[in-house]
Amino acid sequence: MKKNIINNIKNLNLYINKKIKIKGWINNINFFKKSNIIFINLKDNYGNIQIVITNNFFDKKKINTIKKYKIYYLLEIIGIVKNKKIKKPNSNENEYEIIACNIFLINKSKKLPININKNFSDINKIKYRYLYFRQNKNLFNNILKRSELLFLINKFMNKNEFINIETPIISKNISEGSKNFNIISNTYKKYKKYSLSQSPQIFKQLLIISGFNKYYQISKCFRDEDIRSNRQPEFTQLDIESSIVDNNFILKISEKLIKYIWNKINNVKINNFKYIKYKDSIRMYGTDKPNINNYLTLYNIKDDIYNKINEEENLFFINILNNHCCYIKNKIKKIIKYNFIKFEDLLNIIIKKIKNNYTNIEKKEILNKLNKIKNNKINSDIYFITKDKNIIYYINELRNIIWENTNINNNDINPIWVLNFPMFEINKEKLKCVNHPFTMPIIKKEDIENNIIKNPLNIYSKSYDLVINGIEIASGTERINDHKLQKIIFNTLKININKQKKEFGFFLESLKYGTPKHNGIAFGLDRIMMLLTNEKDIKNVIAFPKTNNLLDITNI
Repeated sequence: MKKNIINNIKNLNLYINKKIKIKGWINNINFFKKSNIIFINLKDNYGNIQIVITNNFFDKKKINTIKKYKIYYLLEIIGIVKNKKIKKPNSNENEYEIIACNIFLINKSKKLPININKNFSDINKIKYRYLYFRQNKNLFNNILKRSELLFLINKFMNKNEFINIETPIISKNISEGSKNFNIISNTYKKYKKYSLSQSPQIFKQLLIISGFNKYYQISKCFRDEDIRSNRQPEFTQLDIESSIVDNNFILKISEKLIKYIWNKINNVKINNFKYIKYKDSIRMYGTDKPNINNYLTLYNIKDDIYNKINEEENLFFINILNNHCCYIKNKIKKIIKYNFIKFEDLLNIIIKKIKNNYTNIEKKEILNKLNKIKNNKINSDIYFITKDKNIIYYINELRNIIWENTNINNNDINPIWVLNFPMFEINKEKLKCVNHPFTMPIIKKEDIENNIIKNPLNIYSKSYDLVINGIEIASGTERINDHKLQKIIFNTLKININKQKKEFGFFLESLKYGTPKHNGIAFGLDRIMMLLTNEKDIKNVIAFPKTNNLLDITNI
């Protein structure tokens, strides 16, 4: 007798007129009084099939018992596979049915607390995750695809001779840039606080110092941050670290991995990875996570038009097509709190400002310069004149909304590397690292001590992010391998000597013993899954995510 799961019903043509055993939940049950025939739609997460129960195999008492069965009773059916006699036209129903010879009730189900055939609320999607898996085939398939992703990653990394090494999840409280989830030991109270690992960063660098030249790990990471559609406090990442290599090695092995994943899972070939420096990405797109499918490009044309005028204003424009102008005019004020300026008004403003200072510059010259920048390819524009340096980020939001509402929107997979981020930034009036404090700055050795401390905001780093369609999926850097330089970075961040010794003393000590040059990168596997499945919410690619209030399934 063939034992089956409903996943295999596509092969039931091999068992026509043969007896099989199959298990599943009742999805629907109907019976007809006159004929005493019962139809059960039996399902599991892989599919469903019709079970036919007649008085040829069951007496009246058994049929009356079966009639009392409810939705989601779990059954074992022994029956004969038949071609379905009546099939609805244009239906996706399975063309086979099973004539039941025997039925065993494995387990009953009480009335469901929610309507399984209707949309769940977001809170119930978490609370009744086990029921939502049964209802939502996409979610179930996402988890299957996630399993395939993990298998392929391990296969790829082993083929490329990387060593899989686990690092601790519980460690001493270390400042890595994000907020820690702190935990307290009831056994060893004198040590007070431990924390859950934000990443294996320091441990994987210690492994490189140990002599493991190619490390990888699929690791759980924890950060006490706000939850977003593409971020969870507990997430999974692929960590890679390699020694005695430059940035290019990490970039190329990462590209090979991404091409391999998309080809194997989605049968999509990715040909080219583009490269852009951070400062150019901000200038052209208003973001360090550009979606280069978006045809709209941002220009700052102040220097091209009136570069001799020493003013604080910046002049930006976005090229748009004529047939989208009305949409933009109607929507722009709802998007950002800046005025929409017509082309003619813009010219009048520019000319007025210029004539106050320079009398020889004509309107015609300005028009010629604008047309030269645009190359006469775009018919219409939006302009912004502002002193606000943050306007560029709001304009990027506008760019995306315009593009999303055009007919030339596309979802092609277009990866881009964003290179050389600033080493430092000001966050809440404090100097912080853009990546993490173990990132190698781009600076000459003779300039290290003075320039890093005196001009930290002017220092860029040997860093690289991989962005696909506006989603950052990986971030990496060359690491500092010099004890003195690492201390200078800590001092620049105003981490006092006691804290350096307490949190990083062991690591600073390790850098004194011939640390090799090394690079590493970490991929957010949850975000990769979002792209592979076209999901907009990260919760839909994680088996048991947290709610927006950081509640777990047992606490709701």
